[in-house]
Amino acid sequence: MAIELREFFEIVGLSIGVSLAATAFAAAVSLPFGTALAIVPFRGRRMIVVLVNAFFGLPPVVVGLVLYLALSRSGPLGFLELLFTPMAMVIAQATLAIPIMTALVHRASERYYWRTFCRSSRRRRALRSTSLPKGRVRRSIPRAGMTQTYCWFTTRKPRGNSWTKAMVRRDSK
Repeated sequence: MAIELREFFEIVGLSIGVSLAATAFAAAVSLPFGTALAIVPFRGRRMIVVLVNAFFGLPPVVVGLVLYLALSRSGPLGFLELLFTPMAMVIAQATLAIPIMTALVHRASERYYWRTFCRSSRRRRALRSTSLPKGRVRRSIPRAGMTQTYCWFTTRKPRGNSWTKAMVRRDSK
């Protein structure tokens, strides 16, 4: 009975250790990546956000099959001999967790960024040039129990060279 109980605790300990390692790795990748997607403007950002959100639907069976093919002896990473090891489980769990954590961090960072930058005029000026593509206005849905704040910024119309003022309505507590 004591041997079985010890084996049980070894299995549970291994499972918890693998899950914690995968979560730590996924957080180390997702936190900076999701925050950068929310704050840093660059060409192709929307496409990356769409891809990250698309990976929400990634079936675990597909991840397992792809990792099996990659880590098997005849696969491209077969020389590492990681197949059926705890490291392979960490890689599989992190692969499933990274898109979810990245999307959650992106959304939270984006909301915090908007709420922070709509509070002072100096920050609004910085927001003018970085946050929105030309001619775009983001809108939010008011929620119960929250007051609405307005943030003005200058944007360019989609056609022509004239400058206009646009108003963005953001929710705040």
